[in-house]
Amino acid sequence: MSGRAVGLLLVVVGMAGMARRFAWLPAVPSAAWLLLLAALVALLWARPAREIPQTHRLLGTLLLGVAALVGAGPLQGLAPPAVLAAAFLGRWARTPQRTWPLLVGGLLASVTLTGMANAVAPAWNPAPVLFLGFAATFSAVYLVPDDAGRHARWASFPAVFFAVMTVVVNDPARGLPSWLLPLLLILGGVTMLAGVRREGR
Repeated sequence: MSGRAVGLLLVVVGMAGMARRFAWLPAVPSAAWLLLLAALVALLWARPAREIPQTHRLLGTLLLGVAALVGAGPLQGLAPPAVLAAAFLGRWARTPQRTWPLLVGGLLASVTLTGMANAVAPAWNPAPVLFLGFAATFSAVYLVPDDAGRHARWASFPAVFFAVMTVVVNDPARGLPSWLLPLLLILGGVTMLAGVRREGR
């Protein structure tokens, strides 16, 4: 790792330590701090393998993860999924034909953004953010072709399911029956299992 990169990481860690000194650090700056460090982690993993050795990537991710934990304030619990999501999404950006990093990173990013939304606007129901993120993740997995040009058809089932769930949980009138959400979860799980089984044949 170059001296410039080490210096940048030290500055980031130092800024995180200074940020922690402010006990009144609200959720909005904490969310911005996490998003900034997540972007740095994603850039670190998106660089070609010949430019940055694997050990340097891991060390840089560890240091940025520590900085995220130190400066996240009330969002400290979201630092690990945010850093992991960024690493997986950066890994996918380097080799977009492999969609498993996109799937893992997208799901973790959805959980992170849901937690941020809940902290920034606690009076608002953050569930639509989670299901919308899941729907977008599975849609992306379905749309991105693999090395052979094939699409993961199994991903279309959860994509549609979570898109419907986004509408259901965002019911502003609360007029839907309470049993509808569990029923949709059961039907969605059965549909996804059936789709995966057909895909494997």
